[in-house]
Amino acid sequence: MNYIVVHKPAQLIQKVITSSTPPAPSNDYSFYEVSIIVLNHFYKLHKKAIARGVQVSVGELMHSCPSFHNQVSKGKQSKVQLITTRMRNELTPTVVDRASTICDWIKAKPSAAPHDLSDKFLTGTVVAKAYLNKYR
Repeated sequence: MNYIVVHKPAQLIQKVITSSTPPAPSNDYSFYEVSIIVLNHFYKLHKKAIARGVQVSVGELMHSCPSFHNQVSKGKQSKVQLITTRMRNELTPTVVDRASTICDWIKAKPSAAPHDLSDKFLTGTVVAKAYLNKYR
């Protein structure tokens, strides 16, 4: 039999296990016997969750699979709506080439003097003159 392992305090699905005997629930984990259909729903959600860097919650699986919802809620009906709020990972800054940034700035300001370029990008005036000669 297949069982989904749920971390009780967080209500997140930790993993799927296969066992011939039902595992004993603990204070931190509960186990739900699931069918192949529920597992297919879980793996589909798990694939999306991995791409986002999160775990699947019990509520998400209940929302996407009515048979699992009936199993967990034991047939009780509720008017509770699933609301998922996730913390997004920090975006990694994109690397911008300094030369292309200076080139774009020179194209935007064709009448710029070497001192303007030097002040903007903290280059010396000699380097600023070289950039202006190269990109004008």
